[in-house]
Amino acid sequence: MTPVCNPVLETETIKYSVQPGCAFLDPGYYPGTKQAHSGIDLNDVRGGDSDLGNRVRAVADGVVVAAGTFPKWGGIVLIHHPALGVWTQYGHVYGITVQVGQTVRMGDIVGQIGKMEGGKGWAHLHFEVRRSLLPPDFWASNRYNTRRQATDYIREHYHDPEDWLAEHGALRTLAEVEAARGGRRGGGVVVDQPRRAVPLNWYQLHDEAMQPLEGEWVSVVENTRTGEKRVVKISPRKLKDKGLIA
Repeated sequence: MTPVCNPVLETETIKYSVQPGCAFLDPGYYPGTKQAHSGIDLNDVRGGDSDLGNRVRAVADGVVVAAGTFPKWGGIVLIHHPALGVWTQYGHVYGITVQVGQTVRMGDIVGQIGKMEGGKGWAHLHFEVRRSLLPPDFWASNRYNTRRQATDYIREHYHDPEDWLAEHGALRTLAEVEAARGGRRGGGVVVDQPRRAVPLNWYQLHDEAMQPLEGEWVSVVENTRTGEKRVVKISPRKLKDKGLIA
């Protein structure tokens, strides 16, 4: 079973909970925003900005597919976890410590808890578990006009993060994570195996509805001297050689 941890780990002095009205598809979120909530907002139980600057960690091994700042959101990190079949999104972070193409392990620090663009609102982590590859700052209520449409889309393309973490037995403390990691060394990147006879570390890009993009394939390559990993696009020539495009 692939080890999983909470994105914010509890300590003896700091504990986290989901902000009231900010759970997955929380009915309490809609009246004031007219939007459907696709994740959970995690906050230090002391409230306010008490968790500003606290560390945010990757919940499982994966590959970073986005890391940067976005309008309204502030900082976002998006990680693909091929072994789990999901993408996790960490919103309103700053001090991002990872870059696109980087391989991360469960418990690795990806940034710090921050606020929305312009310092709006209380500090918190907006955390999502996505079934589909979507833009880092995708927000269903910006695309669909009605609450029902947005909610239906979210149910199809997202997991309830609290349920997902519970189902995977997510570790809650740094001590548990360190014990689980032990002396395990970071290995190669696990990727989805295509149906056709192409190299194992190739995988096809998909649009927001998870429809494959014709001729859009990428691979994770590793520098054998430094061990650095990054995502690169497969050239048309190689795709033709493998019979993937005409």
